[in-house]
Amino acid sequence: MFTEWLSAHPLTKNSFSRVILPPATNRKFWQSVPQDVKTHILYGIEGYLDYSWPPITASQFLDFEKTGNRERMASVHLQKRALLSRLVLAECMEHNGRFLKDILNGLLSLSEEFFWGISAHFNVGNSVPELPEEVKNLAIDPYVTETASLIAWTKFLLAEELSADGNMLMPYFDGELRRRLLDPFMQYDSFFWTGLAKTGRRAKLNDWTPWIVSNVLQVTLLNEIDYERRNALIERCFSIMDQYLHDMPADGGCDEGVAYWSKATGSLVEFIWLLDRSSGGKCRFYDDPKVHNMVTFIRLMHISGRFYYNFSDAPCAIVVPPEILWIYGEGTEDWSLSAFAVGITKIEPVFYNYQFLHEFLRALPYIDCMRNSDLPFVGERDVYLPDSQIVTARFDRNSPRGFFLGCKGGHNGEAHNHNDVGSYVIYHDGFPVIVDLGVGSYTKKTFSPRRYELENCQSNWHNLPTINGVGQKTGREARAKNFQYRKNERMVGIAMDLTETYPQEAGLVSFTRQILLERGQERSVTIHDIFNSNRDVNIISESIIVCGDVEIQPSRIVITDKDTVTQILFDSNQLQPIVEEFSTDNLILQRWGRKISRISLRMLCYTRQYALTYKIQ
Repeated sequence: MFTEWLSAHPLTKNSFSRVILPPATNRKFWQSVPQDVKTHILYGIEGYLDYSWPPITASQFLDFEKTGNRERMASVHLQKRALLSRLVLAECMEHNGRFLKDILNGLLSLSEEFFWGISAHFNVGNSVPELPEEVKNLAIDPYVTETASLIAWTKFLLAEELSADGNMLMPYFDGELRRRLLDPFMQYDSFFWTGLAKTGRRAKLNDWTPWIVSNVLQVTLLNEIDYERRNALIERCFSIMDQYLHDMPADGGCDEGVAYWSKATGSLVEFIWLLDRSSGGKCRFYDDPKVHNMVTFIRLMHISGRFYYNFSDAPCAIVVPPEILWIYGEGTEDWSLSAFAVGITKIEPVFYNYQFLHEFLRALPYIDCMRNSDLPFVGERDVYLPDSQIVTARFDRNSPRGFFLGCKGGHNGEAHNHNDVGSYVIYHDGFPVIVDLGVGSYTKKTFSPRRYELENCQSNWHNLPTINGVGQKTGREARAKNFQYRKNERMVGIAMDLTETYPQEAGLVSFTRQILLERGQERSVTIHDIFNSNRDVNIISESIIVCGDVEIQPSRIVITDKDTVTQILFDSNQLQPIVEEFSTDNLILQRWGRKISRISLRMLCYTRQYALTYKIQ
């Protein structure tokens, strides 16, 4: 898409402008920022005057390698950048010079750090064979590019103001931006996120690609004054982003989960927006059907409030940047996206949650538009993404009342994978009942061969059976086959063959899962699993992860949470329920804010053929 455009539009000296947004000297723009946003930025900011910027110590940097804990270093790293972002915004809003000294001190503190990324990603340099050992700290991760973007935006927004006291430092910052980001970006193809390596098997690209490339484009547009070099950088950005789009499914599904949508598709839309604004509308990429589907994905996964259908490394509730949807909705005249953006702004002041300066800046031109719009929200009752094998269904298109069902097929080699092929979630009246635990605390184990020792990554802690004591295996070969979907006004039916998702130890000849949501008088969801084994199956245990208080009654389990009461009906002659409370990961429990339990429906007989059914109503 991008490189094809280049063939018809060769870049010239004036193809792109540095002015994406007005600098601080444009007082009309900065004085138009809504008062509540100004109040939030300026609240307590005086406490950081004459701030002593903390260094990142060697012990903090090495903590991930020694203990597996990535937070000790990352928390200092992110706090410094969030504070500098806030100081820059405060100076742009007030414009009286009282934050300039601390901004300069912050710029110098960041530029002097050994590695601009987080230490958990430092080993990305080991994947680049041609990167000399002595410059491994020039490896590029997303946080390297976030640091570079922050420096470039600060220099641009406050160029006149900083030149008075800090002019002698500007060449140093320019040199660091080139040395740490732009030069290695241009020089090395073997970073896995480029998709350009000439040797070896290319891995499927993930959110790192658009996240990195969007930030590189910002630094290029804002800070690279040599137009030939600038155009070369832009052309390379185009090539890499086309590699990313090639890897994305036509239906727009994000296999990394809804939490990564903002950095994956969100960064892609930001990239398109930057090109549009900096070219004066001459370089527009809003009409691609695949990109449109990728943007729409997040709207289709919405359940209610901050709840989205979560799978892979995603928590149960997320904050979606509404300006991304507004920008793309406006660019394509898809008002369902714009209306969804308006709905998000009514839930909470999401702009206050932004961590990086460029996120806040891209929202500024649209805050008033989104707040003042009366576009009505339009939901989707039934969603089927055939390439991603994702289904959602609800009782009512525009209301959370009744049941919401989310189910996925796919495979167990997806980005940020959990072994969850065939798992499902159910919400009742907008509240979670049968759930996916979601993502826990990131540690060294999370992205290592020991990942599946974590309960939230195992199929045993998803809504799936354990067969002969084993759960699903990992890898692309562990996939759903013969995925079938049908619907009408009264029902949605899903069926899939899950035989290949279990290892040989399970002894399976076949395993088919059927899920039926009924919207008529029955108003229920039925799970029907059919097993055929090559030996007596001595253990089948259906795991059901539930949210709320659990009461076991004869042939039924009652789940109560807030004002909702949901029942799981089962045959007590075939199945015995056992309840186990989840207590392993405090972050998961904090995010849910509720009691989480695993109900195990254990089979009471021994057989080579077995059909197991339970119903939620």
